[in-house]
Amino acid sequence: MPVTTVTVFVTLAGIAIAQGNSPGKRNASVPKFEVASIKPVEARSDATRTRWLPGGRADLHNVTVEELMVNAWHLFPDQIVDAPSWIRTAAYDISAKPETAAKAGEVNLMMQALLKDRFRLAIHHETRTLPIYAMVMARKDGTPGPSLVKSKEGGCVVRTPGSPPPPPPDPAKPSTRWCGLLMMRPRKLNGAAVPIVVLAEQFSLRLGRTVIDMTGLKGNYDIDLEWTSDEGAFPFLEGSPDPVSPPDPNGQTILDGLKEQLGLKIESRRAPVDVIVIDHVERPSAN
Repeated sequence: MPVTTVTVFVTLAGIAIAQGNSPGKRNASVPKFEVASIKPVEARSDATRTRWLPGGRADLHNVTVEELMVNAWHLFPDQIVDAPSWIRTAAYDISAKPETAAKAGEVNLMMQALLKDRFRLAIHHETRTLPIYAMVMARKDGTPGPSLVKSKEGGCVVRTPGSPPPPPPDPAKPSTRWCGLLMMRPRKLNGAAVPIVVLAEQFSLRLGRTVIDMTGLKGNYDIDLEWTSDEGAFPFLEGSPDPVSPPDPNGQTILDGLKEQLGLKIESRRAPVDVIVIDHVERPSAN
């Protein structure tokens, strides 16, 4: 399965699209890459490598237009409609750099501009009713499970803006609980002072479909979820310092753990979702 950079999502796809990306809106100051090289990959493999270097430079290998759109607009593949099949199969190596160092939040805008300039991508937004998942309360009394606890002040460490990412956990020391950060480890999902919408987004990434928080839970929560079966397991970074026991094929799945430990469950529903409709797209011309 190709590896994409969907982990950059910070907001629900439908919300992210709705903010400042309306069709027909023009802004002469939209940041762009000064130089971009795009080369087709003749024999695509399953390995996709993406590197975003300091200042907004892009070093992307074996990526499709669909994958670029997923990340540039913060959405899921099923939110891209009326697309030719080649945007999911034709892969490209892309090297690009801006004239000046990109500011926070500009990289996605630069990728959108690249798609419009080099792939002649023309789009508009619509609201369509699509299958989604709803995260809801699992218990009849509407109470959370024992591993979903309302956060208390001082129970985690606040990261200051601009500070470097947290270091990998040291198994010899107690784990630092960073406020607002949901950590994925082998068959574990832990976080402190996390809004439920962030938990829903992590399940969106795993399930490949929008998961909407419909629990009604307000505020921030400490989350400690563990499961023993690999069924439905979250992906995690290689080289994790945590010891990993063999999976139990008859053990608890992540969805079972969600229900029993957190008091939440996932339901299939249909709901209005913001989608991108492709009006026009072309394979890029040679450099």
